[in-house]
Amino acid sequence: MKNATVFNRSCLALAVIVLCMSEGHATRADDSKFVDCGSTSNGLSVRAASVQPRQFACPRATLVGERYLRAVRKKALASVRISVSGATWICRERLYDTNPVLECILQREPREIVTLVS
Repeated sequence: MKNATVFNRSCLALAVIVLCMSEGHATRADDSKFVDCGSTSNGLSVRAASVQPRQFACPRATLVGERYLRAVRKKALASVRISVSGATWICRERLYDTNPVLECILQREPREIVTLVS
């Protein structure tokens, strides 16, 4: 019985360690929805999650990335609102897997996401 108690405590300790480690590194559960769309003028990779087909999503994602970079160069802001073709995107820096990711979300359609990663 004593061995079972030691085993249960060891399992509990291991579970706590795994849980703590996973909370320290946020990951996108829906990362498979993203498609690679090339890169911005400064070399950041552009990825898009969209309800639109890739041939429409990628050109728009690249434009969103360029506009975001232009807005950030002018001012150092934690959150930026940009307009692309009359639509408002909300952009900010997020931390996923210990690397910062610049993320823009279409205000009227939150399933439309653009990320810029190095």
